Amino acid sequence: LRVAATVPADYGTLVTMHDEIFEAWSVYKADTGAIDAFTARRGAAWGRIFGDHVMLTWRPIPRARFGEIPLTLPSSVPIVMMGVGDDGVTFDGVLSQQVQGVVVASMAAGGVPPTASEKLVALAKIGLPIVLCSSATSGRTAEEYYYPKAYDALRAAGIAIEDWLSPRKARIRLMLSIGLQKTYLPFGKEFLL
Repeated sequence: LRVAATVPADYGTLVTMHDEIFEAWSVYKADTGAIDAFTARRGAAWGRIFGDHVMLTWRPIPRARFGEIPLTLPSSVPIVMMGVGDDGVTFDGVLSQQVQGVVVASMAAGGVPPTASEKLVALAKIGLPIVLCSSATSGRTAEEYYYPKAYDALRAAGIAIEDWLSPRKARIRLMLSIGLQKTYLPFGKEFLL
């Protein structure tokens, strides 16, 4: 409560535990039972509580927020994990299962095997909202420097490349977007106000 009472709302949602403060987008649970179980993505800012003093190592960034909560959320937005040589068989029955959106947890830096990629592109082209994330806890999803043009077909089909959020957080963001009938906007793009 001390953090909530002293930190301006401009900082957005924060997570605090064991005298550490994290921006909600960057925090993840690194251990199931440790007292200091939360940690931030590599390079993400975090703060500390020292007695009665709250120390934040960053300034808030102005960003557009949803501004409203949808009346209902979609119930069928699965997270699909990709693996080496994955043929994308999971995507074959997506439409018959009334899936409303898909979050794909890729291998490392956005890697999707060719057969699975073709199936994703086909689903995106018929209007299914799809978000591609990395399954790694840190680092960007689309590392264009290492893989030039690797994501062109995915982007052209309308697949959103999420560079900063984990698959679980991207799923929540996708569910809110669908519920509000808005196009998914990857985290950080709203910084471009």
